[in-house]
Amino acid sequence: MRERFCVVIAVVVVLVILASCAPSAPPAAPTKASVPAAPPTAAVAAAPTAAAATPTPMAQIKRGGTLVHARTKDTDSWDTLLVRSSEHIVQLPLYETLVRYDVLDNKTGKAEYKGELAESWEIVNPTTVVFKLRKGVKFHDGTEFNAEVAKWVLDREKNDPKSGGKARAAFIKNGEVVDPLTFKLNLERPSALVLANLTRATGGPQGVWFGMVSPTAVKKYGDDYATHPVGTGPIMMVEWKRDQETKFKAFPDYWRKGEDGKSLPYYDALTSKVVPDAAALHAELRAGTVHITDLIPPSSWKQVETDPSLVLKLAPWAPIRFNLVLNQHKPPFDKNMKLRQAAMYAIDRKGIADALGLGYNLPSNYVNWVPNFPGWDESLPRYDYDSEKAKALVKEAGFADGVQFPFYAIAQDPWRKPAEAVQSNFDRVGLKAVLDFMDDTTVIQRLKNLEFGATLWGSSPYLDPAHMESSLACQGAGNRAFYCNEAFDKCLVEGESLYDFDKRAEVYKRCWKILYEDALVTGVMLQPTVIVHSAKLKNVRNQGYLMDLWEAWLN
Repeated sequence: MRERFCVVIAVVVVLVILASCAPSAPPAAPTKASVPAAPPTAAVAAAPTAAAATPTPMAQIKRGGTLVHARTKDTDSWDTLLVRSSEHIVQLPLYETLVRYDVLDNKTGKAEYKGELAESWEIVNPTTVVFKLRKGVKFHDGTEFNAEVAKWVLDREKNDPKSGGKARAAFIKNGEVVDPLTFKLNLERPSALVLANLTRATGGPQGVWFGMVSPTAVKKYGDDYATHPVGTGPIMMVEWKRDQETKFKAFPDYWRKGEDGKSLPYYDALTSKVVPDAAALHAELRAGTVHITDLIPPSSWKQVETDPSLVLKLAPWAPIRFNLVLNQHKPPFDKNMKLRQAAMYAIDRKGIADALGLGYNLPSNYVNWVPNFPGWDESLPRYDYDSEKAKALVKEAGFADGVQFPFYAIAQDPWRKPAEAVQSNFDRVGLKAVLDFMDDTTVIQRLKNLEFGATLWGSSPYLDPAHMESSLACQGAGNRAFYCNEAFDKCLVEGESLYDFDKRAEVYKRCWKILYEDALVTGVMLQPTVIVHSAKLKNVRNQGYLMDLWEAWLN
């Protein structure tokens, strides 16, 4: 974590796979050198045919038991179309996607794509991808998964007015059924995200947008499908007690086999509990009544590291981004560039990261750009901390006695302390931010009503800078503070449409300069994502920054 170079995964693997998915070749490390010079124009070899179980000595694997997962807040829906408030629907092995994004090295974030419900794929040209689907896959209701289902799910996600995944599918023109086990994606334009966006590792609640749901179950339950989810994964829902717990049991007809030749999962059942208090959650982990969570705050990480009964898995290459956004639509910042620049210079990013990160966090200047992303360049202009310059700019902006404005932030960890630190920085230079904490739903509504001057907002770990469309594009599903610059949107689309790393880098440098010149959004801090689990829980893996419990087992 302490070396800057490993802050985030260099997910140019997206481009590596686009150029060559030959199963005989070893997976390339995510580095610039491994990126192709041009987009593919001919048929490409298929990806590895299966997401094979991790080689674990047979004698060590144990079957049985109930795995207990915990979150501090329940999900708002178990329908991939509707989920907004929580990400654990993405992490639990209920639904599956066409492609997996398996992390091979948790220290560096080196990763590769593997087939999940797609056995293989072929990139025929820059705007056509053909998937060979796995034969014999059943949904929990006994119906078959096939190309017709894949097309139906895509159409639902693209066209349903309630869909939260539309932004992720914007580059897809349509899907075609070639035959029962062959599914073709036709793209509106070349996209470096074509494989990344078919995995659950893309970040945020919409990361499961192309999770395969049973059309039969959706039609049967209608609006109530959210409480009766039916996927193809190794667990199936038994009971949902809202805000308490959700119970699952092993799906006996799951297609994938473990090391012992029997169907996964190795455990008999899984319970996802809601434990609202982080301290109580930590206590349950120590007591063994909870086996795994991703919501232990940084203040407890040192304690976890020294506890032999627990395992701390940090992903410094996939950090949560803490960003400050100013309201560009209303005073005092909308028409006052000097005041906006004052806010940018006022933030002591290193001081905040050092004080709150306990050695784990890093300062962030570049608004979601991180080392090894195309376009990362520390020589680009940025607003480094300068309180004296900030004070002078406040006065030059016409506020000799300072200026007051509402500042909203989510009350729960990990948002409270960073927001308080930013408020303190602002106060020193005459920016009188009236900080108000509230639950995330209320914050979102206040922001939607444009009733704010500034807000502290987070971004989930991205696989690629093009994923910023969610949080910073004008119509982005996660653009909570309604930053909008059409030139920036066009820049993001241009960068996504290229396959060459160097050409993408030049485009994204231009994108960054647009953000810099607007002075409306800035990075504050990067915090590594975390998984904490019992030492008795074995073989916990990652898909991107998310926990992967497909092959886990209890000792």
